Amino acid sequence: MKLFLKYLLLRFGKAFFIAAAGFMSLFIFSGLIIRLSVFSEYGASAKQIAYFLACKSPAWFLQALPVSILLALVMTITALKRHNELTAIETSGVSMITLMKPFIAAGIVITAIMFLTDEFVAKMASKEAYRYYNVVIQGHDAPPPRGRYFNLLYHTGNAEAGKSFYYIGLYDSSKRAGSNFNLDITGKSSSINIFAKTFIYKGDWELRNGVERSWDNAGKLIAEEPFKSRLFNFAQEPEDFLIKTVSYREMGIARLRKHIKELRAAGIPSHQERLDLQARVSSAMSALVVIILGFPIGIYFSHLGRIFAIALSMVVCFSYWGLYSLGLSFGQTGALPPWIGAWGVNMIFVLAGLYFMKKKNV
Repeated sequence: MKLFLKYLLLRFGKAFFIAAAGFMSLFIFSGLIIRLSVFSEYGASAKQIAYFLACKSPAWFLQALPVSILLALVMTITALKRHNELTAIETSGVSMITLMKPFIAAGIVITAIMFLTDEFVAKMASKEAYRYYNVVIQGHDAPPPRGRYFNLLYHTGNAEAGKSFYYIGLYDSSKRAGSNFNLDITGKSSSINIFAKTFIYKGDWELRNGVERSWDNAGKLIAEEPFKSRLFNFAQEPEDFLIKTVSYREMGIARLRKHIKELRAAGIPSHQERLDLQARVSSAMSALVVIILGFPIGIYFSHLGRIFAIALSMVVCFSYWGLYSLGLSFGQTGALPPWIGAWGVNMIFVLAGLYFMKKKNV
Protein backbone atom coordinates (compact mmCIF):
# COMPACT_ATOMS: atom_id res chain seq x y z
CA MET A 1 0.00 0.00 0.00
CA LYS A 2 2.83 2.42 0.82
CA LEU A 3 4.29 1.78 -2.62
CA PHE A 4 0.96 2.57 -4.24
CA LEU A 5 0.55 5.78 -2.21
CA LYS A 6 4.02 6.86 -3.36
CA TYR A 7 2.92 6.08 -6.91
CA LEU A 8 -0.15 8.31 -6.46
CA LEU A 9 1.97 11.13 -5.03
CA LEU A 10 4.46 10.83 -7.89
CA ARG A 11 1.70 11.10 -10.50
CA PHE A 12 0.20 14.05 -8.68
CA GLY A 13 3.61 15.71 -8.39
CA LYS A 14 4.28 15.46 -12.12
CA ALA A 15 0.85 16.88 -12.98
CA PHE A 16 1.28 19.63 -10.37
CA PHE A 17 4.63 20.83 -11.71
CA ILE A 18 3.29 20.85 -15.27
CA ALA A 19 0.21 22.83 -14.20
CA ALA A 20 2.24 25.25 -12.04
CA ALA A 21 4.73 25.86 -14.85
CA GLY A 22 1.87 26.45 -17.27
CA PHE A 23 0.06 28.94 -15.03
CA MET A 24 3.28 30.76 -14.12
CA SER A 25 4.09 31.11 -17.82
CA LEU A 26 0.57 32.45 -18.38
CA PHE A 27 0.91 35.00 -15.57
CA ILE A 28 4.33 36.17 -16.77
CA PHE A 29 3.18 36.41 -20.39
CA SER A 30 0.05 38.32 -19.36
CA GLY A 31 2.07 40.69 -17.19
CA LEU A 32 4.38 41.35 -20.11
CA ILE A 33 1.58 41.94 -22.62
CA ILE A 34 -0.40 44.24 -20.29
CA ARG A 35 2.62 46.53 -19.80
CA LEU A 36 4.21 46.10 -23.22
CA SER A 37 3.07 49.53 -24.46
CA VAL A 38 4.59 51.21 -21.37
CA PHE A 39 7.84 49.28 -21.78
CA SER A 40 7.97 50.36 -25.42
CA GLU A 41 7.07 53.99 -24.68
CA TYR A 42 9.80 54.42 -22.06
CA GLY A 43 12.38 52.34 -23.90
CA ALA A 44 12.77 49.72 -21.18
CA SER A 45 15.66 47.35 -21.79
CA ALA A 46 15.32 43.57 -21.77
CA LYS A 47 17.22 43.52 -18.46
CA GLN A 48 14.80 46.00 -16.86
CA ILE A 49 11.76 44.06 -18.10
CA ALA A 50 13.21 40.79 -16.82
CA TYR A 51 13.92 42.33 -13.40
CA PHE A 52 10.38 43.69 -13.10
CA LEU A 53 8.83 40.34 -14.08
CA ALA A 54 11.12 38.53 -11.63
CA CYS A 55 9.96 40.82 -8.80
CA LYS A 56 6.31 40.16 -9.69
CA SER A 57 6.81 36.38 -9.95
CA PRO A 58 6.52 35.53 -6.20
CA ALA A 59 3.03 37.07 -6.06
CA TRP A 60 2.04 35.26 -9.26
CA PHE A 61 3.48 32.06 -7.81
CA LEU A 62 1.12 32.31 -4.84
CA GLN A 63 -1.84 32.84 -7.17
CA ALA A 64 -0.85 29.90 -9.40
CA LEU A 65 -0.41 27.29 -6.67
CA PRO A 66 -4.06 26.64 -5.60
CA VAL A 67 -5.40 26.33 -9.14
CA SER A 68 -2.40 24.16 -10.05
CA ILE A 69 -3.13 21.87 -7.11
CA LEU A 70 -6.77 21.45 -8.04
CA LEU A 71 -6.03 20.91 -11.72
CA ALA A 72 -3.29 18.37 -10.96
CA LEU A 73 -5.57 16.56 -8.51
CA VAL A 74 -8.40 16.30 -11.02
CA MET A 75 -6.03 15.17 -13.80
CA THR A 76 -4.58 12.47 -11.51
CA ILE A 77 -7.97 11.14 -10.44
CA THR A 78 -9.45 11.12 -13.95
CA ALA A 79 -6.35 9.31 -15.24
CA LEU A 80 -6.80 6.67 -12.54
CA LYS A 81 -10.46 6.33 -13.51
CA ARG A 82 -9.69 6.09 -17.23
CA HIS A 83 -7.22 3.23 -16.66
CA ASN A 84 -9.63 1.48 -14.25
CA GLU A 85 -7.11 1.88 -11.42
CA LEU A 86 -9.62 3.79 -9.33
CA THR A 87 -12.20 1.03 -9.78
CA ALA A 88 -9.67 -1.61 -8.72
CA ILE A 89 -8.82 0.41 -5.64
CA GLU A 90 -12.47 0.81 -4.67
CA THR A 91 -13.20 -2.91 -5.07
CA SER A 92 -10.10 -3.93 -3.09
CA GLY A 93 -11.54 -2.32 0.03
CA VAL A 94 -9.11 0.59 0.26
CA SER A 95 -10.93 3.65 1.57
CA MET A 96 -10.80 6.95 -0.23
CA ILE A 97 -9.68 8.55 3.04
CA THR A 98 -6.53 6.43 2.84
CA LEU A 99 -5.96 7.59 -0.72
CA MET A 100 -6.31 11.20 0.37
CA LYS A 101 -3.47 11.01 2.88
CA PRO A 102 -0.57 11.64 0.46
CA PHE A 103 -2.46 14.54 -1.10
CA ILE A 104 -3.18 16.03 2.33
CA ALA A 105 0.52 15.67 3.19
CA ALA A 106 1.43 17.43 -0.06
CA GLY A 107 -1.12 20.14 0.75
CA ILE A 108 0.46 20.75 4.17
CA VAL A 109 3.90 21.15 2.59
CA ILE A 110 2.56 23.52 -0.08
CA THR A 111 0.68 25.51 2.58
CA ALA A 112 3.95 26.00 4.47
CA ILE A 113 5.69 27.06 1.24
CA MET A 114 2.92 29.55 0.46
CA PHE A 115 3.01 31.04 3.95
CA LEU A 116 6.80 31.42 4.00
CA THR A 117 6.86 32.84 0.47
CA ASP A 118 4.21 35.41 1.36
CA GLU A 119 5.85 36.26 4.69
CA PHE A 120 9.46 36.66 3.56
CA VAL A 121 9.50 37.12 -0.22
CA ALA A 122 6.29 38.14 -2.01
CA LYS A 123 5.49 41.37 -0.13
CA MET A 124 9.00 42.80 -0.44
CA ALA A 125 9.29 41.69 -4.06
CA SER A 126 5.93 43.24 -5.01
CA LYS A 127 6.91 46.51 -3.33
CA GLU A 128 10.18 46.53 -5.24
CA ALA A 129 8.38 45.76 -8.52
CA TYR A 130 6.01 48.69 -7.96
CA ARG A 131 8.91 51.02 -7.15
CA TYR A 132 11.04 49.82 -10.07
CA TYR A 133 8.18 50.11 -12.58
CA ASN A 134 7.32 53.67 -11.56
CA VAL A 135 10.70 55.13 -10.65
CA VAL A 136 13.24 53.33 -12.87
CA ILE A 137 11.24 52.41 -15.97
CA GLN A 138 8.82 55.36 -16.14
CA GLY A 139 11.08 57.89 -14.42
CA HIS A 140 8.45 59.09 -11.94
CA ASP A 141 9.17 60.31 -8.44
CA ALA A 142 9.21 57.66 -5.76
CA PRO A 143 5.59 56.93 -4.74
CA PRO A 144 4.68 58.06 -1.23
CA PRO A 145 4.18 55.32 1.38
CA ARG A 146 0.60 54.13 1.70
CA GLY A 147 -1.16 52.70 4.71
CA ARG A 148 -1.89 53.32 8.36
CA TYR A 149 1.06 54.03 10.62
CA PHE A 150 1.38 53.93 14.39
CA ASN A 151 3.77 55.74 16.77
CA LEU A 152 5.62 58.01 14.33
CA LEU A 153 8.64 59.86 15.69
CA TYR A 154 10.61 62.67 14.05
CA HIS A 155 13.49 64.84 15.32
CA THR A 156 14.87 68.10 13.96
CA GLY A 157 17.64 70.35 15.22
CA ASN A 158 18.37 73.98 14.32
CA ALA A 159 20.67 76.45 16.05
CA GLU A 160 18.23 79.33 15.56
CA ALA A 161 14.82 77.68 15.72
CA GLY A 162 15.78 75.15 18.38
CA LYS A 163 15.16 71.43 18.55
CA SER A 164 11.83 69.87 17.62
CA PHE A 165 10.47 66.47 18.59
CA TYR A 166 7.32 65.22 16.84
CA TYR A 167 5.15 62.32 17.91
CA ILE A 168 2.07 61.11 16.01
CA GLY A 169 -0.03 58.32 17.48
CA LEU A 170 -1.79 57.30 14.25
CA TYR A 171 -1.46 58.48 10.66
CA ASP A 172 -3.59 57.31 7.70
CA SER A 173 -1.71 58.23 4.52
CA SER A 174 -4.76 57.66 2.28
CA LYS A 175 -6.63 60.44 4.14
CA ARG A 176 -3.49 62.38 5.15
CA ALA A 177 -5.05 62.59 8.59
CA GLY A 178 -4.45 61.14 12.01
CA SER A 179 -4.71 61.49 15.77
CA ASN A 180 -2.65 62.20 18.88
CA PHE A 181 -0.33 64.85 17.45
CA ASN A 182 2.34 66.13 19.82
CA LEU A 183 5.17 68.59 19.11
CA ASP A 184 7.84 69.77 21.56
CA ILE A 185 10.03 72.72 20.50
CA THR A 186 12.99 73.59 22.70
CA GLY A 187 14.49 77.04 22.07
CA LYS A 188 17.15 79.17 23.73
CA SER A 189 14.81 81.04 26.05
CA SER A 190 11.59 79.00 26.14
CA SER A 191 9.91 75.72 25.26
CA ILE A 192 6.63 75.12 23.41
CA ASN A 193 4.35 72.13 23.35
CA ILE A 194 1.53 71.73 20.84
CA PHE A 195 -0.94 68.89 21.27
CA ALA A 196 -4.03 68.00 19.19
CA LYS A 197 -6.40 65.07 19.37
CA THR A 198 -6.80 64.94 15.57
CA PHE A 199 -5.23 66.57 12.52
CA ILE A 200 -5.43 66.70 8.73
CA TYR A 201 -2.80 67.89 6.26
CA LYS A 202 -3.83 70.07 3.29
CA GLY A 203 -0.64 71.93 2.49
CA ASP A 204 -0.80 73.25 6.06
CA TRP A 205 -1.35 71.25 9.24
CA GLU A 206 -4.87 71.69 10.54
CA LEU A 207 -4.81 70.66 14.20
CA ARG A 208 -8.13 70.12 15.96
CA ASN A 209 -9.18 69.98 19.62
CA GLY A 210 -5.76 70.89 20.93
CA VAL A 211 -3.78 73.15 23.21
CA GLU A 212 -0.57 75.17 22.88
CA ARG A 213 1.60 75.73 25.97
CA SER A 214 4.78 77.69 26.59
CA TRP A 215 7.38 77.45 29.40
CA ASP A 216 10.36 79.58 30.28
CA ASN A 217 13.84 78.19 30.96
CA ALA A 218 12.98 77.72 34.61
CA GLY A 219 10.12 75.40 33.64
CA LYS A 220 7.38 77.86 34.60
CA LEU A 221 4.21 77.75 32.50
CA ILE A 222 3.85 81.19 30.91
CA ALA A 223 1.00 80.60 28.43
CA GLU A 224 -1.72 78.02 27.72
CA GLU A 225 -4.18 78.44 24.87
CA PRO A 226 -6.72 75.77 23.92
CA PHE A 227 -8.12 75.73 20.37
CA LYS A 228 -10.74 73.83 18.39
CA SER A 229 -9.05 74.22 15.02
CA ARG A 230 -5.85 75.97 14.04
CA LEU A 231 -3.58 75.99 10.98
CA PHE A 232 0.18 75.55 11.41
CA ASN A 233 2.84 75.85 8.72
CA PHE A 234 5.44 73.36 9.95
CA ALA A 235 8.46 72.72 7.73
CA GLN A 236 7.75 68.98 7.65
CA GLU A 237 5.07 67.14 5.69
CA PRO A 238 3.50 63.91 7.02
CA GLU A 239 5.39 61.84 4.43
CA ASP A 240 8.66 63.04 5.96
CA PHE A 241 7.74 61.00 9.02
CA LEU A 242 7.39 57.78 7.02
CA ILE A 243 10.91 57.44 5.63
CA LYS A 244 11.93 54.86 8.22
CA THR A 245 8.45 53.66 9.11
CA VAL A 246 7.00 50.32 8.05
CA SER A 247 3.34 49.90 7.10
CA TYR A 248 1.42 47.06 8.73
CA ARG A 249 1.18 45.43 5.29
CA GLU A 250 4.98 45.18 5.21
CA MET A 251 5.39 43.83 8.76
CA GLY A 252 6.18 40.24 9.55
CA ILE A 253 3.40 38.32 11.23
CA ALA A 254 5.03 38.50 14.70
CA ARG A 255 5.51 42.26 14.40
CA LEU A 256 1.97 42.68 13.12
CA ARG A 257 0.53 40.85 16.14
CA LYS A 258 2.49 43.17 18.42
CA HIS A 259 1.33 46.16 16.37
CA ILE A 260 -2.32 45.13 16.83
CA LYS A 261 -1.82 44.85 20.59
CA GLU A 262 -0.32 48.35 20.62
CA LEU A 263 -3.29 49.73 18.69
CA ARG A 264 -5.76 48.11 21.09
CA ALA A 265 -3.85 49.37 24.12
CA ALA A 266 -4.02 52.89 22.69
CA GLY A 267 -7.74 52.56 21.96
CA ILE A 268 -7.17 52.84 18.18
CA PRO A 269 -9.32 50.71 15.81
CA SER A 270 -7.35 47.77 14.37
CA HIS A 271 -9.95 46.24 12.02
CA GLN A 272 -7.85 46.35 8.87
CA GLU A 273 -4.73 45.12 10.65
CA ARG A 274 -6.61 42.14 12.15
CA LEU A 275 -8.08 41.32 8.73
CA ASP A 276 -4.61 41.38 7.17
CA LEU A 277 -3.29 39.08 9.90
CA GLN A 278 -6.11 36.57 9.39
CA ALA A 279 -5.80 36.75 5.59
CA ARG A 280 -2.11 35.85 5.63
CA VAL A 281 -2.92 32.50 7.21
CA SER A 282 -6.20 31.80 5.41
CA SER A 283 -4.73 32.47 1.95
CA ALA A 284 -1.92 29.96 2.60
CA MET A 285 -4.53 27.42 3.77
CA SER A 286 -6.16 27.57 0.31
CA ALA A 287 -3.80 24.73 -0.70
CA LEU A 288 -5.48 22.39 1.79
CA VAL A 289 -8.95 23.74 1.03
CA VAL A 290 -8.76 22.90 -2.69
CA ILE A 291 -7.52 19.38 -1.88
CA ILE A 292 -10.35 18.74 0.59
CA LEU A 293 -12.84 19.96 -2.00
CA GLY A 294 -11.09 18.80 -5.16
CA PHE A 295 -10.49 15.16 -4.25
CA PRO A 296 -14.15 14.17 -3.71
CA ILE A 297 -15.24 16.34 -6.66
CA GLY A 298 -12.66 14.63 -8.86
CA ILE A 299 -13.97 11.21 -7.85
CA TYR A 300 -17.61 12.27 -8.10
CA PHE A 301 -17.31 13.68 -11.63
CA SER A 302 -14.44 11.55 -12.99
CA HIS A 303 -16.86 9.43 -15.05
CA LEU A 304 -17.77 12.50 -17.12
CA GLY A 305 -14.31 12.70 -18.66
CA ARG A 306 -11.10 14.66 -18.27
CA ILE A 307 -12.18 17.75 -20.24
CA PHE A 308 -15.27 18.25 -18.10
CA ALA A 309 -13.32 17.63 -14.89
CA ILE A 310 -10.63 20.15 -15.87
CA ALA A 311 -13.24 22.75 -16.83
CA LEU A 312 -15.02 22.16 -13.52
CA SER A 313 -11.78 22.56 -11.56
CA MET A 314 -11.15 25.90 -13.27
CA VAL A 315 -14.66 27.08 -12.39
CA VAL A 316 -14.18 25.98 -8.77
CA CYS A 317 -10.84 27.81 -8.48
CA PHE A 318 -12.03 31.07 -10.02
CA SER A 319 -15.18 30.91 -7.87
CA TYR A 320 -13.02 30.37 -4.79
CA TRP A 321 -10.75 33.35 -5.47
CA GLY A 322 -13.67 35.54 -6.49
CA LEU A 323 -15.59 34.81 -3.29
CA TYR A 324 -12.42 35.04 -1.20
CA SER A 325 -11.66 38.50 -2.60
CA LEU A 326 -15.28 39.51 -1.98
CA GLY A 327 -15.00 38.37 1.64
CA LEU A 328 -11.85 40.44 2.13
CA SER A 329 -13.58 43.45 0.57
CA PHE A 330 -16.49 43.15 2.99
CA GLY A 331 -13.99 42.72 5.79
CA GLN A 332 -12.12 45.90 4.83
CA THR A 333 -15.32 47.94 4.83
CA GLY A 334 -16.28 46.58 8.26
CA ALA A 335 -19.38 44.80 6.95
CA LEU A 336 -17.91 41.50 8.21
CA PRO A 337 -15.72 40.74 11.24
CA PRO A 338 -12.07 40.16 10.22
CA TRP A 339 -12.08 36.42 10.88
CA ILE A 340 -15.25 35.87 8.82
CA GLY A 341 -13.96 38.02 5.97
CA ALA A 342 -10.74 36.01 5.87
CA TRP A 343 -12.00 32.51 6.73
CA GLY A 344 -15.65 32.46 5.62
CA VAL A 345 -15.03 31.19 2.07
CA ASN A 346 -12.54 28.56 3.30
CA MET A 347 -15.17 27.18 5.67
CA ILE A 348 -17.83 27.13 2.94
CA PHE A 349 -15.59 25.22 0.51
CA VAL A 350 -14.46 22.73 3.17
CA LEU A 351 -18.11 22.04 4.01
CA ALA A 352 -18.80 21.54 0.30
CA GLY A 353 -15.92 19.04 0.16
CA LEU A 354 -17.33 17.14 3.13
CA TYR A 355 -20.72 17.08 1.42
CA PHE A 356 -19.27 15.48 -1.72
CA MET A 357 -17.37 12.98 0.44
CA LYS A 358 -20.61 11.92 2.09
CA LYS A 359 -22.37 11.85 -1.29
CA LYS A 360 -19.74 9.52 -2.72
CA ASN A 361 -19.26 7.66 0.58
CA VAL A 362 -15.57 8.65 0.58
